[in-house]
Amino acid sequence: DGFKELKEEYPEIAEVLQKVGEGKMDMKEFIDFLKTLATEEKDETRKAKLEDVIEKLEKKEFVTGFVHFDKAVKSAEDEDKYEVDLSVPSITDEMENIQLLCYNKEKNEWSIAEPISVDKKNKTIKVALEDLCYFAIIADAKEENTTK
Repeated sequence: DGFKELKEEYPEIAEVLQKVGEGKMDMKEFIDFLKTLATEEKDETRKAKLEDVIEKLEKKEFVTGFVHFDKAVKSAEDEDKYEVDLSVPSITDEMENIQLLCYNKEKNEWSIAEPISVDKKNKTIKVALEDLCYFAIIADAKEENTTK
């Protein structure tokens, strides 16, 4: 089980992913966690990527908790990408800029991915991800939820 491995290797990340999934951590608290990681990060490239993700998350909110992504079909066009259709019952018509927040355990890196397509009517999104990762669906926060 991937989550058990994550817990052994990166217990604090596993805990945060779990808290988001249980609704015990909102985006603001999650960003604070990432800021702490960025402060502790020694690798300049990873630190820059992390700071970029933090900036992009500022006006976002979680649509789903984190899911371990490992049941994918390799994309025909791009050998390194995995394509998958996700059913996301919590998608609403009002949601804008739906994206994926990804955590790659192998590289210990965070990133934000754009979906290939979003079908709000059928509540599905099609995504191509580079490798097996943990991801959460995020979208623009409604004005009243935005953290200033």
